[in-house]
Amino acid sequence: MLPDFEIRPINLPDEIDILVETWNQALPDSFMTSTDRLNGYLVEDPNFDPDGCLGAYASNGDLVGFIIGKRWIIPNHDLCNEDSTQWFRDATGGIAMIGIKPDYQRQGIGTVLVGAIERFFQAHDVAVVSIGREPGRHFLPGVPQPLEDCLELFFDKLGYNKGFETSIDIIGDISGYEEFPGDNPKLCDKIEANKADGFDVIGYNPELESKLMEFMKAIFPGKWYWRAASHARETRAAADELQLLVRGNGDDVEVLGFADTASQASIVLGPPTLVQSRGDEVFGGLGPIGIAKEIRGNRGLGAMLLHYALLNLKRKGVEWVLIDWTSQGLLDRYYGPAGFKLYMLYVSTKKELE
Repeated sequence: MLPDFEIRPINLPDEIDILVETWNQALPDSFMTSTDRLNGYLVEDPNFDPDGCLGAYASNGDLVGFIIGKRWIIPNHDLCNEDSTQWFRDATGGIAMIGIKPDYQRQGIGTVLVGAIERFFQAHDVAVVSIGREPGRHFLPGVPQPLEDCLELFFDKLGYNKGFETSIDIIGDISGYEEFPGDNPKLCDKIEANKADGFDVIGYNPELESKLMEFMKAIFPGKWYWRAASHARETRAAADELQLLVRGNGDDVEVLGFADTASQASIVLGPPTLVQSRGDEVFGGLGPIGIAKEIRGNRGLGAMLLHYALLNLKRKGVEWVLIDWTSQGLLDRYYGPAGFKLYMLYVSTKKELE
């Protein structure tokens, strides 16, 4: 421990405002946050362990730095995996964010905080720690390109250099979205044909919970299952922002796809796309999104689901939609035709703990 500094868990939620103040002083303006947004990401996440949010306190009691780490906490939710594989998820963790107030940087506080969070992980049998990509509600899929120097100048020196993975965030302007996109007659024709075959896109309602969960367990077990379940069961979030691709109606309705979207009304869910939006109501988020394997192909059901999910956000006043943690391939094949473009590049790496 550094002289005149105390490293201890931040007392949440009581010290959430103090953490927000330190966060906003330590990080670039583009990552500024608020109590509501940080609450959704931390306190509202059942995977969050308060002992994994550590602060560096000066001798006068001021919080001058922090580090946040997350790990899977089981059985807080059903991840639809066999018990025999749960050890693997328990053995992974992620450093979500680290920040030091400018006047206290380059004094070794960051190194001490990383050592402290690694001891937290080791105490819970976590064997591999990633930079970003933390379990539960993640904040970033890695180190953003404007801050990439911290990988080489900081994390690499601390042993975080076991392979490098890249990912991107993308952004789309939906302010001109229309029910029937006149500039895309091919999509209009596919939507018309799909609706004639009994397909539709609707907002989630509680009567569909069992069918949604059955679909998610079968097709998207793991984190996507949990994300959809969290949205479906969160009464404070906008239920219709969980969009479903269905076929049939009444008791015969079948869930065949989902799109987890978010306006600022769903901030309690802590989606990373809203954490980065700084509270501006014209910004929303989308993802994850997926449809059943047997209906993927040329009939455009995925494009139809994406179109109506974005249209629903537009009706709520959203103009810009951010999709986080995706790939260039998906941008080229799927999101690009819908008007999305590159927003941010990220790099992530890992470290194996002894």
